[in-house]
Amino acid sequence: MTNSNPKSRNLWPDFGVDDLVTPSNILKEQATYLSEKTNNVVIAQVKSQPMLVPAYLEGDILTGIKHEFLLVAPALQNYQYKLFHLVQGVRPYPLTLTFRGKDYEIKNEAEFIKSLENIFSDIESVNIIKSLISQSK
Repeated sequence: MTNSNPKSRNLWPDFGVDDLVTPSNILKEQATYLSEKTNNVVIAQVKSQPMLVPAYLEGDILTGIKHEFLLVAPALQNYQYKLFHLVQGVRPYPLTLTFRGKDYEIKNEAEFIKSLENIFSDIESVNIIKSLISQSK
């Protein structure tokens, strides 16, 4: 809607396009790779939702974003297994990644990538995916 007031002007700056790769982008990319690796026998879904998180200042509560990384076996009536989840604030980092009931504080993208490599190559993670593949045949 255009404002007809000649004294009115847009006070917003140009935001431009940021080259930031978000944790959500990385998770969705890895979900695609898993589907390719298993020929869609096991796929991954990333479910994101808002949630309240403690702030770093004076115990305030802020709205954050929770991302769950779910393994899904379509042949098993879409059985889902939550491999891990993470919680971030309005900015992507720092974030808290929870894997097998343990929280890990992740400060930046490099730490996040390394953590994902560790989770995906973890023997229990591999065994869960192998089990889902076997049961889907």
